This record gives sequence, structure tokens and C-alpha cells, in this order.
Amino acid sequence: GSHPVGLDGMVVNRTTKMWWKSDLYNNRAGWYICARAFHDPLGGPWHVSGSCTIDTNDPECVTSPNFPNNYNNNDNCEMRIFGQSRLLEMTEFHTEYRWDVLSTSGDVFGGYRTRSVSGSSAASWQ
Repeated sequence: GSHPVGLDGMVVNRTTKMWWKSDLYNNRAGWYICARAFHDPLGGPWHVSGSCTIDTNDPECVTSPNFPNNYNNNDNCEMRIFGQSRLLEMTEFHTEYRWDVLSTSGDVFGGYRTRSVSGSSAASWQ
């Protein structure tokens, strides 16, 4: 597993494969990640199946199940980006390191990171 800091600023597109995995123990708050357009916002870029949630107030953002409350054991979902390439923006990431992970493009992310935001504010979950 690697530190989630690598997610922030990652460029994703429709061929980017991402998935999330939680084990049977020690749930955390989960994660909140947005896929921002490089220029003018175009609306929500996500195709989501399973238990992840698209933020109705900001459809460019997707969260782990139950965020900001703890996600469930053995939960899963799949997310994919459609349309143009996007830049990931991670606001919160809190998972059980090494066991509950979000993976994308061959990288595995788990652990804890938050960032305060002022002014403006093809994945799978298993």
C-alpha cells in the first residue's frame, strides 16, 4: 500500500481503472474524491455501480459508502470516468492502512490524509 497523497492531482480518464476494497475489520470514515474538469466544469463525470455515492451537491465528487460515517465491512463498488480526462482532487481519505484500499492505474492507496479547502472546494469498491 502507498500513502493516499499520490491520488491528489492524478489525471484520470475513461481508461483509468479504479477499485476500492475493505476487509472484515476496523472500519474508518472512508474517502471523498472529486474528478475536476481542467477548464469549465462539465457536470458529473462518474459511472458508479455498487455502494459508492455521487455527491448530489457536487456531481464531480464521489465518496465511499456512508461517508463521512464509517463504511461497511466487505463493501464494494465500481467507478469509471466518462468524457474528457479529469484531475483528481482528494479532500479526505481515511481507511485502514493495507487492508481497506482504493486502487487505480496499478497503484494502491490506504491510510489517512485530510486537507482543508478554502474558497472552492473506472474505479471499483470491494
